[in-house]
Amino acid sequence: MTRRRLVLVGGGHAHLEVLRAASRSVFGAEVVLVSPSPLQLYSGRMPAHLRGRISAAALSIELDPLCRAAGVRFVEASVSRVEADARGGVVMTTAGEFAADVISLDVGASVAGLDTPGVAEHVFSTRPAELWSALVARVDALVVERGRQAVSCCVVGAGVGGIEIALALHSRVTAAKRVAEVALVDAAPRPLASWDDGASERVLRLLNERGIAVHANTSVARVAADVVELEDGRRLRADVTVWTTGAAPHKWLRQSPLALDEDGWLRVDATLRAVDGRAVLGAGDCIALEGAPWLPRSGVYAVRAAPVLAHNLRVAVEGAGQLDEFRPSRRSLALVDTADGRAIAHWGRFTAGGRWAWWLKHVIDGRYVRGYHRLYARIGTT
Repeated sequence: MTRRRLVLVGGGHAHLEVLRAASRSVFGAEVVLVSPSPLQLYSGRMPAHLRGRISAAALSIELDPLCRAAGVRFVEASVSRVEADARGGVVMTTAGEFAADVISLDVGASVAGLDTPGVAEHVFSTRPAELWSALVARVDALVVERGRQAVSCCVVGAGVGGIEIALALHSRVTAAKRVAEVALVDAAPRPLASWDDGASERVLRLLNERGIAVHANTSVARVAADVVELEDGRRLRADVTVWTTGAAPHKWLRQSPLALDEDGWLRVDATLRAVDGRAVLGAGDCIALEGAPWLPRSGVYAVRAAPVLAHNLRVAVEGAGQLDEFRPSRRSLALVDTADGRAIAHWGRFTAGGRWAWWLKHVIDGRYVRGYHRLYARIGTT
């Protein structure tokens, strides 16, 4: 009998847990992980790295040694299309086609507005890992080049990630005894518009105290090498532009013949299986969970879904056992790194902050990354 094959598409938070599960107990199938990057950067630690608090290694999870520790084949390639029916499918990549009995998608999301003129040529982002490294290097180069002249940065998108990056950029430049001019742009009426008014106002006050200019109720018309032009006609000087807008499905996912919602996300039921019965499961930002339209695209929920996905993939490929269901809570703890050794904690309508909140964030994030680093030791890789 031919051995069954599970193909994991993407190296997101949920698939990392699948690898951990495979390292503990081998799946009854060949497992292949396909990712365009050999590194998974833990987004929660990016601000601490950008402001110089932690090393690049402290937010990086290497997929190849993790796969080897789990007995999984790693393929570094980009995906162009996924096709599947109830019996299996095929994953089309730059490294060839991979037939599969079961396919799992955990590919995160792209960012909205990438078709804005100038974005492809002049913008930095948090993904992929290479762009993040280039951003840090560019800021450091500007600090040296500009001398007494200000280093200007524009962050587009005022969600948690955008706010943390704006604060971290300001911290990195000013720590080098240089002048930082940081702007934050968002189409919403205020930063963190999905939070309650009190929490949002608290963050806005903090941004104002740091001298970060907030441009709300507007969007970007075009980006050039050293300027960002807004839809309302204003022009912002920007030596560095970072794009942290809302999530958008990857183009290849939108064009794949799968069960997708109107926006292009994979529709899954509570067991994380495709709603139309195809041999596809998914987790993380790339899914639309039936019955939970409120579910935010956040790494917190990908981590929470991970054990359910790992269990259900094992059931799917081995053909035995009961499927578990993912029932997410509407509340999750958000910890916003304010780039000064403090953080803001937000839970429901509760908001507080201080050094204790940063310590809590540092412990949670550090424990998560180190947990995967420890798996490397099994094969003598550091």
